[in-house]
Amino acid sequence: MTPYCPTLTGHNTSQEPLKTSLGTTVKPDIILYPLNFQPTKVDPLSSAEITGEVKFEKDEDPFTDSARLAIYNVRSGYYRLRTEGTWEFVIDPAKYLQNLGQMASYATAHLCSQFRTHVFSFLIFPSHARLMKWDRAGAVFTGPIPLKDSLLAEFFWRYSYATPEQRGYDCIVKPFHGNLHLAKRFIIEQLGPYDGDDSLGSHEVSLHEVSMPSSLKSYIVSRPSHLGISSLPSWATRVFKAWSFWPQTRSYY
Repeated sequence: MTPYCPTLTGHNTSQEPLKTSLGTTVKPDIILYPLNFQPTKVDPLSSAEITGEVKFEKDEDPFTDSARLAIYNVRSGYYRLRTEGTWEFVIDPAKYLQNLGQMASYATAHLCSQFRTHVFSFLIFPSHARLMKWDRAGAVFTGPIPLKDSLLAEFFWRYSYATPEQRGYDCIVKPFHGNLHLAKRFIIEQLGPYDGDDSLGSHEVSLHEVSMPSSLKSYIVSRPSHLGISSLPSWATRVFKAWSFWPQTRSYY
């Protein structure tokens, strides 16, 4: 895979469960990281680019590709299945619940660990692969891509040179490059009596700056904390504290 994604490096993560910012663990088979990056054990998904899962049996693919029912074009877009006025994608939801749940849990943990608008993942089977794009509205997936087809390599090549926005990063958020010591001291002064002893815990060691599109004001924020159930869709899935140096206030987002 390395020749086709020169700015990324693949890690075999199938042997050990990985901790997530949700307080749970996931175990994708493969994670692609930035080149020469060494993931930390605290939150290994905080810098992940793409997650992948490998299935060794052909019948483990949960999606249908019936030529009579499915309409898709691998080169031009994602495919949808239409039957009797309803949208159907899965052959047998009960049978493939575990496979589907695996991929959804990886995407949920991925989105909750970073400031992202969307993330990508892939499924590999003995003869083909599928690419998936996840966002807060759900997921779209490709038709089967033969493993020998150049399209799969082309995706990784294009992703390797894609812009941050194309990869799914929320570009109104950037790492905080100011005086970290001064910022932490200010934050400590702003903490209230109900913030708890872990208010400056590991999830706030990494600070970010958010620029609001509608004004010139910027906020310093911690990494997102999970809110509610472990669900991918909807906006009510993340919350974080936000501080403003001027005026010196704190807000909850």
